[in-house]
Amino acid sequence: MTILKFARVALVLGMLLMAAGALAATAQSSLPAAGGLHAGWNRLEPEGAVCANGEPYAFFVRPGDPDKLMIYFQGGGACWNRATCGVFGPYKRTVGDAADEAGASGIADFSDPRNPVADFTTVLVPYCSADVHTGSRTVTFDGQPPLTVRFHGYDNATAVLDWTTANYPDARQLFVTGTSAGSYGALFNAPRIFDAYPDAEKWVLGDAGVGVTPGDWGGFDVWGLADHLPEGAEASAPEAGITTGVTSYTALTYPDARVAHYTSAADSVQMAFYALMGGRAREWTAGMRAELAPLESLDNVRIYIAPGASHGILPGDAFYTMSADGVPFADWLTDWLAGEPVESVLCAACS
Repeated sequence: MTILKFARVALVLGMLLMAAGALAATAQSSLPAAGGLHAGWNRLEPEGAVCANGEPYAFFVRPGDPDKLMIYFQGGGACWNRATCGVFGPYKRTVGDAADEAGASGIADFSDPRNPVADFTTVLVPYCSADVHTGSRTVTFDGQPPLTVRFHGYDNATAVLDWTTANYPDARQLFVTGTSAGSYGALFNAPRIFDAYPDAEKWVLGDAGVGVTPGDWGGFDVWGLADHLPEGAEASAPEAGITTGVTSYTALTYPDARVAHYTSAADSVQMAFYALMGGRAREWTAGMRAELAPLESLDNVRIYIAPGASHGILPGDAFYTMSADGVPFADWLTDWLAGEPVESVLCAACS
């Protein structure tokens, strides 16, 4: 390439980067600052952010102690081909109001004195992109009529995180978490969130999203998940899947962080999706344990496997009633967030 051509390419790239920066700045400037929020949940609508069906995206913020920040990624299914992305596909399509999106149970019940995050400022990252918060692609599936799906969960999360880091730059305690599809959102986005808060105490918990997939399933490729993986993340746990790889990468790259996974031993929803991906549901439990096994040797990773087939623990009443091997989950999480020593709960007798 000649110097002249190189200069032209560099100029074009520079203009594109400036344009992208201007668009991001415009999207953020249209949102209220943290100081202008009222008590309770606030709805914020970043310009340009969209759901899978093209409808506008929004996120929610509940002000609390500005030194304590919880970023919660919502769940709601997924899709990866015309059959699963169609009218009856198993994924959430829109962002509703705060009452519908946030709920009022488990860690979302901020009036319960047992809630270990009751005083945290909470940023809720709603889910409507069908890509477990990891995509940045618009895909049109063949058929009549053609079906266009906007897998822009990563982009939506970027808009939320840009606002959050600009408005709460000095948080001293940082808890990144999410349930179901939001479990993947929390785990896959944790590295860039941790980078934005290098001096904070850091926790990340994936709730009911272990990442067991059949070997020939190609959903991650449809969404473009690998486009945003930190370099080296896939190789961090080569004997397991990509989710375990990202978890290992995070634990090893941020040794001061505390990293955890929660799942039930026979999670009915994860089993159902595993079957929808082409696997055998009855093989999911063994696959889950194999997926998590490489993490057990990492000093800053903990695992909690609960009995039964329930899906998710954080946003429901079971948060205060679930117990495994004599260890109540709420007590386990409270101690973990307080920096107390806790051990993994593996529910060895659970099938």
